[in-house]
Amino acid sequence: MKVLLVERQPELAKLWARHLERLGVQVRALCSGEEAMDVLEVDRFDVMILDLLIEDASALAVADLASFRHPATRVVFVTNSSFFSDGYIF
Repeated sequence: MKVLLVERQPELAKLWARHLERLGVQVRALCSGEEAMDVLEVDRFDVMILDLLIEDASALAVADLASFRHPATRVVFVTNSSFFSDGYIF
């Protein structure tokens, strides 16, 4: 499984990435919405974990691009207080 992790706090992104990698998941961790949009133009992911509070791009715009480019990609939005997703992903 390939996961794109977009989290504005680098330390938290590293923590989540290490945990997912221990579970056998291939993770690409980014701290920028702009970077995520560039990556989504050329690569496909099964799941995208996306911080709703990324600062350099709208999280919804990033999710919209993922949905347009790769309709099968599941998106999980996270915040510093909760999470929600578009359905069963794992």
